[in-house]
Amino acid sequence: MRLITQADENLFQTIVVAAKLGRADPLVERLNDQYAEDWENPQAAFPYALAVVAMLQADVSGFEKHASFNEALETLNDILYTDPAHWLAQYLRARLRTMIPSSLIYKTYLDMERDKAGEGSQELIEVQAAAAWQPYFVSAYALAAHTPGEDGRDPAHVGKTIREAAEAGPRSRVPYPALGAILCEPLVALYMDVTLPERELIATMMRELYPDQPAVRDALGRFPIP
Repeated sequence: MRLITQADENLFQTIVVAAKLGRADPLVERLNDQYAEDWENPQAAFPYALAVVAMLQADVSGFEKHASFNEALETLNDILYTDPAHWLAQYLRARLRTMIPSSLIYKTYLDMERDKAGEGSQELIEVQAAAAWQPYFVSAYALAAHTPGEDGRDPAHVGKTIREAAEAGPRSRVPYPALGAILCEPLVALYMDVTLPERELIATMMRELYPDQPAVRDALGRFPIP
């Protein structure tokens, strides 16, 4: 399995910071050119896909989100066609499919993509089971729990998946603070559902894995468990 690397973290952080300063476009264009020259090579494709996701994460004013969602999904599809065991590509594709704004696309397409997100996150859980445990693997379980099925979110499935995440392997601080901003998202979203009996367990996992993430600190501070 191709796990997260420090190079992934550095690139993501660089693009997010550059985007907020209005200087990311040349970097993204250069990565796009490299991808175009060697489009069958996942090693050339992934930096471009990661850069586009970083631009979306930075939420830059004027950034073409509609085209970028499609571009990122298509590129991630290309990568996973040749390298299905690419952990971060699998996670990013499933995450993108759950966060597609309904204002960008037709509802039928939106529902179809979100159904695929559930399948993708379950596939990622199965694939990562064959690799040496990494604490951030918990985020795949959280994404699977957060993604609704055809009939909406099933509380029994959510609870079962969260408990499986808690028992899957040892937890410690994830050493990727920039990527942690997107890795912690499904845990934070689950924590914000005050109806979940497993909310305290989710809080524990967030503290152990992503204690320094602003979204985690904000959620735990603003909505403490009684």
